[in-house]
This record gives sequence, C-alpha cells and structure tokens, in this order.
Amino acid sequence: MAKIKELLSFEFRRFRKTFRFEDKEEEKFFNRIMAKEASQTQYEESLKRLSYQLAEVYGQKPIILIDEYDTPIHAAWVKGYYDEMISFLRN
Repeated sequence: MAKIKELLSFEFRRFRKTFRFEDKEEEKFFNRIMAKEASQTQYEESLKRLSYQLAEVYGQKPIILIDEYDTPIHAAWVKGYYDEMISFLRN
C-alpha cells in the first residue's frame, strides 16, 4: 500500500500544474494525495478524480494503464491482506 500511495502521489505531482479545482475541498483532496496524508477512501477515489481532471484539461478521457496489477494482488494473498487489496483495487 505504501508503494501505491507513493506512485499516486508522484502522478498527482506530475500533473499538478494542469489541475483546475472547482472548490477548496477538491484542492485539499489533491494536496492530501500529493502529501501522502489522505485517507483510505481518498486513495480509493484518487484515480477517478485524477482521470476527471485530465479529461477536463485535455478534452478527452484518459486511458490509465496499470502494469503488473497482479503483483500486488499476489503479494496480498501471500501476506494475508488479500481482501483489503481487492477492495482497494475495485474502488
């Protein structure tokens, strides 16, 4: 989960100059992700919100590719947190 949070933070920081916030709450949400201080629910929502922002800026829906998504699922199975990982990925 720490690695996923790190990657999400990186991607949000990479695109931060393109964000157009509708209100202060949305801006706080993005800042929490970038600072790796978000709640579990916020991380689960993060790709949806990032893709929405990118669609707004570029005028087309982005395609998000998650390479080797099976690796964290397998690690979760082996280390006993499979249900939490599946819940996170589904959301």
